[in-house]
Amino acid sequence: MAEGLIPEMQVGADDFRDLVMAFRHILGDIQVDMPKIIENGDWVSAIIHLRTTRADNGAPL
Repeated sequence: MAEGLIPEMQVGADDFRDLVMAFRHILGDIQVDMPKIIENGDWVSAIIHLRTTRADNGAPL
């Protein structure tokens, strides 16, 4: 289960896959950087930087 800041916006694995596929159609290549990762038992936290562009015109997002 994926959870965010808004509890009503929880999505299951199948819905999350569909959401990712939709994003992949409207975004260019995605660059991911994780400058900080903290593990504590079964929990992992990370700071994630994503960089991408619009697929239709290359404008940065």
